[in-house]
Amino acid sequence: MRKWISFRGITAALVAVFSVIVLTACAGSTGPAGAQGQPGLPGLSGLPGNAGNPGAPGAPGPAGASGLEGVSPEASIVLSSTEIATGGSFSVWGSGFRPGEPVTISLRIGPGKAAAIGGSGSQVTANGAGAFGAHFDGLTSDTAAIGLRTIAAEGDDGSKASAPVSVVSSSSSTPSPSSSLTASAMSAGADGTTTILGAGFKANEFVTVIGIGIGDDGGDKVIAGFNEAHSGAFQITDVSVKGPSNAGLTAGVYNLKAVGSGGSEATAPLLVE
Repeated sequence: MRKWISFRGITAALVAVFSVIVLTACAGSTGPAGAQGQPGLPGLSGLPGNAGNPGAPGAPGPAGASGLEGVSPEASIVLSSTEIATGGSFSVWGSGFRPGEPVTISLRIGPGKAAAIGGSGSQVTANGAGAFGAHFDGLTSDTAAIGLRTIAAEGDDGSKASAPVSVVSSSSSTPSPSSSLTASAMSAGADGTTTILGAGFKANEFVTVIGIGIGDDGGDKVIAGFNEAHSGAFQITDVSVKGPSNAGLTAGVYNLKAVGSGGSEATAPLLVE
């Protein structure tokens, strides 16, 4: 007896065959990998974490060396005499100060007390080498200053120096009334020099020679110092006389003055050719 296959069975068989073909095609070899894509944008930063606990403090460093008083600890002064009469003239030389430093000269007579210094004033200025020379026509008229005292030099920048001085009454120091002074003519310019001679001063008197009005701002200027011989006469050779800012003098006639630590004085003209 013939068996007839139904239409539904044929359809199911065809679907099964078609599925097998499709699966076989899909199971073929894998193709090459594609190119890598662009990286994505960075994400937002996370919140900062909590701060850690502070570490233990370190050990202190070694202490530095002790500072010296004043900005120029090598500052020093020298006086023309260790004994000065009240109202007497004297000179002060200083070194080791700061270049261009203004310096005030004073006479200390007690704790917190100073006596006025007369003459050309108590203010001087150190030169480019930190040195200065100043002459004062009058120490002080204050009789309370008599005794062993201190001449102090104090710079505006902090430099300090001092020297001892014995202040005596003016009646105990009698100047020589017959002092004289001469000076040889000198050439104008920075190389000019002169020879200075003096006589009639007191024996062993320290003599300071000053150029009148040749210093800076028209003030007087110390140009030489001499520790007087026993005879009261002296000679200073090759003395270089300079004007303001240490420039050479121009041609003309200038006035020199010699002042002794015992009060003797003499003047002389200086010819500059």
